[in-house]
Amino acid sequence: MMRRIPKWAAISLIVVGGIGLALNFSDLKISGAQIDRTAAIAPDHIQQAGSSAASSAVVVDSAAVKGTDRLQEIRKRWEFKSGALKNLSLSSVDNVHIEVKTDTTTDYVELRGVVSEEAAERATSAVGESDGLALDLTGSTKFSLLSIGSTQHDVYMTLGLRDAKQLEKADFLLGSGAGDFDDFYARQLQVDLSSGELTANRLSGDQISLDLTSGRVEVKDLIGESQIELSSGMVQIDGLEGNSVIKATSGMVDLTQKTSGNLDVEISSGKADIRAAKDFKGVYDLHVTSGLVQAPESPGTSGDTIKVRATSGIITIK
Repeated sequence: MMRRIPKWAAISLIVVGGIGLALNFSDLKISGAQIDRTAAIAPDHIQQAGSSAASSAVVVDSAAVKGTDRLQEIRKRWEFKSGALKNLSLSSVDNVHIEVKTDTTTDYVELRGVVSEEAAERATSAVGESDGLALDLTGSTKFSLLSIGSTQHDVYMTLGLRDAKQLEKADFLLGSGAGDFDDFYARQLQVDLSSGELTANRLSGDQISLDLTSGRVEVKDLIGESQIELSSGMVQIDGLEGNSVIKATSGMVDLTQKTSGNLDVEISSGKADIRAAKDFKGVYDLHVTSGLVQAPESPGTSGDTIKVRATSGIITIK
């Protein structure tokens, strides 16, 4: 038998829900704000890396966050000696866009975007080290009874480097947002997303690690020894160079080798479409427990190996 809730409880739920709806409409409006990724950075927002005095990051009276006191627009620049920037670490729950410029005489990191108050405070207090920068732009999880639209905002990071290949280590922990890279190199590169989308024109390095719980990886060129792990979703690589290990619990792996190399793919359920490099002269080692394998004969008997294992699904080699 269904019981009626008291009238006062119903009214309370309506009031609280209305407040939640208003707050989320405010966030929805702000999430669509246009951030000028080329906007000038004021002198008092320029940080000399390693200095004990912190420079401000918050843009006062920002039109992008007008009408809210829970989000802030930030602009800040960290400057390093030429060739000194070697290490970079970024944690964020928003949509992060990464760009690298090499037409500079001074190494720098520029940050622009809309973030939580907590993240803005962390950006202000981050002074950096002489050889790198670690930024934590995560904020407290916001509770809402009703969510409309995306709660992620856009953060733009621009790196100025004397040498495009000077970064030794770069770590990106991007939570449930998205990672968008243009052409990015680090000798050791790691990108972690709990859910979301990772897109890149070109990722390169000696050791590359991409780890997603769920979502999509879409990279045009992936160059270097790589390891990719995905619980569910899709991995698409248009040009793979170097040995690679790919593990997916469920979903689809779609990749094209640009040059011959060892490839080890393991998928529990789903589909693996692989186009071997034109110079591949090695062995196909393919097995599916329940499903279908479509592949030509191995072009050789030794050398590089394309190994694919699937519990259930389809393996296709072209």
